[in-house]
Amino acid sequence: MSESVAATAALAAVLFAATNIDTLLTSTTLVAASRAVGRDGNWRIWCGQCLGMAIVVLIALLAGAGLAQVPAGWLALVGVVPIALGVNGLRAALRGGVVDDDERVPPQDGVLAVAGLTVGSGADNLAAYTPVFRTDSVSQLVVTIGVFVIGAAVLCAVGGWCGSRRFVVVAIRRFGRWAVPVVFVVVGVAAVYRGVSSI
Repeated sequence: MSESVAATAALAAVLFAATNIDTLLTSTTLVAASRAVGRDGNWRIWCGQCLGMAIVVLIALLAGAGLAQVPAGWLALVGVVPIALGVNGLRAALRGGVVDDDERVPPQDGVLAVAGLTVGSGADNLAAYTPVFRTDSVSQLVVTIGVFVIGAAVLCAVGGWCGSRRFVVVAIRRFGRWAVPVVFVVVGVAAVYRGVSSI
């Protein structure tokens, strides 16, 4: 029994880590961007990411149980959210001009915006989680979701630590008007590509 739990936990840890590298990148970028303008938005970023990950897991659970169908094309469409946020940020950067700190705060650091961004970059998560959830027993699902909860906490902590490093904050302060939107566009394009590839 203990070996089965350990095996399930190990698989869940690998699954979570492999599908959330983009989420870690987004977390680091958002934390650094928030700190670069002198605002501590960590709690909003973390709440948004946890909410977004919970939504992705819920959809995968429903799909795994056969209660919801997730068309392959939809996996590509979720990438539109980060792309739209990134394009909006690039348009603002192109307008240029002198801005004060409040105006420089990226709008993507709100709870709902970050949640949308996390869901939008979750095409690979849905594709990976659904078949696992479909074959897991109830006890395995409990272990897997427990590992995911721990993984989300670790991801937020690591993203907060990376995003608070001085060289990262300085780089974002200097190039953030361009770097942050570019990161979102790249994450979105990757989500679209993975979704299209699964069709």
